[in-house]
Amino acid sequence: MALLAQFQHHLPVIDLGDDQRHLFLFQCTSDNICPSYEYESGAGQAFVWQVNNRISAATNPPETAELLPELWIESWLPSEDQIPVSQTSKFYDHREYFALPEEQQRPWGFFEQYATKFGGLPYWTNAGPSGFPPPPFEYLGQVNQCQFVPGLTEDDVTNERRSQLAAPTENEAELLARIEAIQPAAAMVNLANFGSDGVAYIFLDRTSNPPRAVWYWNR
Repeated sequence: MALLAQFQHHLPVIDLGDDQRHLFLFQCTSDNICPSYEYESGAGQAFVWQVNNRISAATNPPETAELLPELWIESWLPSEDQIPVSQTSKFYDHREYFALPEEQQRPWGFFEQYATKFGGLPYWTNAGPSGFPPPPFEYLGQVNQCQFVPGLTEDDVTNERRSQLAAPTENEAELLARIEAIQPAAAMVNLANFGSDGVAYIFLDRTSNPPRAVWYWNR
């Protein structure tokens, strides 16, 4: 198992119920394809831990450990999902979700920069609402396989990926303009392997203390 991501309780973005809690995501990195696309398979693990004492630097890894590239989150870009409250339950029902107008299913089209988010409603892949755990689990957030890294160009990375916006919708164009105004130069880099182009979804069971966490990916 390799550490995939670590998130700290950070309101209003990430609510873990206590400012001393951290969420850790682990993923099997075997050469064989581990079924981390299923939250109960054991190939992907998530834990919410109470971390009352923290040091200011990362823990030194064992000398024999393989080191993977690291990305740090510096800030979040707030945005409204533009989904009416009356429609939110439909985001967890496969048939009702695909009966929604396309602009409600994917309010930002296929804009990859928006596929990593916390709060609000899931931003589903083409598969729609599938594979997620039943209540009392509730959606916390999601992490795209490809991350938008400011200050880089495609020449700076070997696993670059371009975001194709041949004909952006009005919403996509608006978000693109906002991102470019803040981060004028950026490149897409791979964070993990979620089936080559997937998204990891994180759910919490808040009836447990600390909350029980699970994650899986879909594409």
